[in-house]
Amino acid sequence: MSEQEAAVEDRGDDRSPEELEETWLPVLEEQYRSMTALVMGRMEGWRKQWRPATPGELTEMLDMLLHFEQHLSGFTPLAHHLLDSGRPRLPGRLSEMLKDVHDTKEIVISMYQDTVGAYRRMAQVQAGTARQWADTQQQVLQDRRQAFDQQFRQWHQNYISG
Repeated sequence: MSEQEAAVEDRGDDRSPEELEETWLPVLEEQYRSMTALVMGRMEGWRKQWRPATPGELTEMLDMLLHFEQHLSGFTPLAHHLLDSGRPRLPGRLSEMLKDVHDTKEIVISMYQDTVGAYRRMAQVQAGTARQWADTQQQVLQDRRQAFDQQFRQWHQNYISG
């Protein structure tokens, strides 16, 4: 059981709802600031490098966001307890944080789909170019074979007649 769940489950806790809120709200705010800084730092890094994120980088970021969302969701029992106790500050802020994380996940998913789409288009172009090259080479070989066959028939005809 996580520490935040234990804070709600242990009804024998001497801390009042005010104390619980004062304990956990700064912790959540700091974790949220750290996660936001990490996500923004990575996106800024990709921008400065003038390159899109790779599918692997986006998958890693999505995984990180999913874990953080799960971590924040673990505070839901505490938020309900505080809301029932007339302390709406932490539940309201938790709701905002979860919405922000969810929206960020949607952006990362969209970036992933765009990146994968671009990779697919590039692969299709490369495959088309390779196919054109192979068709051209095949035509060159066929033309050379026909020229050789024609030359051989001529030579053979001259040999038989002469």
